[in-house]
Amino acid sequence: MIKNIIANFFGRIWGLISVFIFVPIYIRFLGIELYGLVSFFATLQSVLFLLDLGLSATLRRQFSSGEESIENQKSKYKLLRSIEFCYLIIIVLIICVTYFGAGAVVSKWLNIGNIEPDIAITAIRLMGLSIALQFLSSLYFGGLLGLEKQVIANVYQIGWSTLKNVCVIFILWLISPDIRLFYVWFTFVDLVYLILLRKRIKGELSVDSSYIWKLHELYNLRSIWQYASGIFIISIISALNFQLDKIMISKVLPISELGIYNLAFSLSQLPLILVNAAAISIFSRFVYYYSINEINRQQTLFLLAYRILGIITISISISMCFYVQDLFLVWTGNPEITSRVWVPAIILIAGSMFLTFQIMPFNLVLSQGVTRINTFFGTLNIIILFPLLYFLVNKYGIIGAASSWLIILFMFTPFYNCYIYNKYISKDWLKWLLTDTIYPLLFVFILSFIFFSAGNIVTMNSKLRLLYAIFTGIITVTITLLVFIKNLRSQFEFAKKEIINK
Repeated sequence: MIKNIIANFFGRIWGLISVFIFVPIYIRFLGIELYGLVSFFATLQSVLFLLDLGLSATLRRQFSSGEESIENQKSKYKLLRSIEFCYLIIIVLIICVTYFGAGAVVSKWLNIGNIEPDIAITAIRLMGLSIALQFLSSLYFGGLLGLEKQVIANVYQIGWSTLKNVCVIFILWLISPDIRLFYVWFTFVDLVYLILLRKRIKGELSVDSSYIWKLHELYNLRSIWQYASGIFIISIISALNFQLDKIMISKVLPISELGIYNLAFSLSQLPLILVNAAAISIFSRFVYYYSINEINRQQTLFLLAYRILGIITISISISMCFYVQDLFLVWTGNPEITSRVWVPAIILIAGSMFLTFQIMPFNLVLSQGVTRINTFFGTLNIIILFPLLYFLVNKYGIIGAASSWLIILFMFTPFYNCYIYNKYISKDWLKWLLTDTIYPLLFVFILSFIFFSAGNIVTMNSKLRLLYAIFTGIITVTITLLVFIKNLRSQFEFAKKEIINK
């Protein structure tokens, strides 16, 4: 399964690299206002993906459990077809909502500035088509992940992303910098991606070609409705936690500010991308160990993964905060944008770091089929987040939006993690919090500050400073791992053995 983690890592890293490569080009061709409309697409996508009702995550969990028998494969295919039928109804709904609601969004919600209303309306309708296709694709992609075919899934995803982003630049350059052409191309590539994924997952399940799914087989959904409904509630909460700031910005501030905020948010996702790349594969193993009642192995893998990934993401996050202005200068080549974006970026990076601490506990609980805990903590987050966002965005703009996110995560992460640890691992939660989170955080901050101060002695341009940041960041990670993980080599060997053997 090491190859699956590597595949997930490269899949997520490519997503980040593509942002670094293509976003400055989009801004150059479209301008910051139209790029703000592209940012709105990501928010709209997250909101409409709530119609998933928790089914794709449930499919992934179901595909991760059980032995690889012919009967089990057939059962999984029946479940896939039943969920697929529900998805077909939902994508029709998505297309209708975006088509008939585009005018109201443009006239009554977005502050589109100098963008022509007709162009914005057409773009939002095309967004709906693209989102509908991606919505169904996410079902097949999740199924491949559940089958532990992460290499195949990520090859498809990287190819899809590359084709979309590279070719659309030529369209904007050679034909016209029209955002409508932007989404026409996206929709076409999304359709091709959908067809290829569906064909692949059918092949992986090796189902008898004579089998024909029938409507009455929707009864297969009865066995998963409770877990799926829990995941649906968690998805709503998660989407609100991730998108409420952008929804508030899109309503209160000009759409160009949404574009700036999205730049900061995109950069802040690096720690999350790295942890999620590993978490996707580790979750499948969590589910497998739970399904065969190997709870001790599940707990051991959890503790090791939390500590190693925590040290890595703390080191990356703190280093990014120190060098964030250089990152944006090299990335955008625009001092004006850099001056507007670097402060909210630091705040969002810090928030993302705290969120990464929740990912392993979150996956541990879900692997055991429990959703109530995540629902409770997520709901509490939103109850506090909404009024906090409303006040801070109106008073401080995008800096206020970023600050509200950090405040919530800083408050809730220790409580959430310690509760999970106390309930599922051991009662000695305070020692775990100190040794696996607080001490490494303080150690990395001090070490990074020393390197940063030493780097300021010598005059360097932004590119050289980033190279220096990468070099000292690697040293920081290595030293911290050696200090906080005893018998580091044997621990990595143990993790490798646990992940590979099934």
